[in-house]
Amino acid sequence: MNGMAHGALVRQLGEEEHLVTGSQVRGWLTQWAHAGVLRQLHDGSYIRAGRPTAPREPVNDDAVPSMLLRARDAAREAGGAISSRRLFEVMQRETPVYRDASDLAGQLVALLRKVSVVRPDRGQVRVHPAQPKTTGFTTTTLEQGISAYRATAASLYGVSDK
Repeated sequence: MNGMAHGALVRQLGEEEHLVTGSQVRGWLTQWAHAGVLRQLHDGSYIRAGRPTAPREPVNDDAVPSMLLRARDAAREAGGAISSRRLFEVMQRETPVYRDASDLAGQLVALLRKVSVVRPDRGQVRVHPAQPKTTGFTTTTLEQGISAYRATAASLYGVSDK
């Protein structure tokens, strides 16, 4: 398994025209490693912690709202849970169509309700063990919604995933 070293990350960010310093990147890497988001390998490079290395299975996601897929990916990238405010920031970068975090969360909750998926604990998630709970979404809940949309489409069209 190959990770990304500090220098390679600094070069990549520079090529992408991000204005960062090497010490900023080193600080981020250290912070993320302590938070359990990244894991440092013996060679000094970093990889995402707890992420499967196998690619996702190809699935026809035409029946799944793209907002739900993007939210699941953002929650996964955040380590399994993401606050509504952080999700709003991430999604606004891609497609700036939401008024605020409440608007985005309301639309996402409506999509989940359409397929009878309810967020546990009234939508309260713990994004980081040292932080209090906040309103947000978990990868698990979003994946339940995605599975429900796929199952609904499969039953409508008489298609089986097996």
